[in-house]
Amino acid sequence: HDTHSLVTSWKNLHEAIDRLSCHHRQKHTLILSSHHEPEDSDDLLAKISYLHKLDATASKAKDARGLIEAMQAAYPGHKGMNYLEMTASSLMGGTS
Repeated sequence: HDTHSLVTSWKNLHEAIDRLSCHHRQKHTLILSSHHEPEDSDDLLAKISYLHKLDATASKAKDARGLIEAMQAAYPGHKGMNYLEMTASSLMGGTS
């Protein structure tokens, strides 16, 4: 889908990648969430890719603002700026 993910810590980020990758390996075709629309295997792959990009980008970013700008450039159509801002604050410390 086209919404930034909310990630609360580096541990949370890596656990999410592992959990979603496990779902993909198990060939789940429909994922139901309590807070989002149903997602299919293509959505799952897109989310895994997004989280890998977030991991790599956050590892290189100097601060929360740099992470936000880089992720906005990589995903210009994504909604949920508040999620991205909270994620950047959680991963990079401080406020964006």
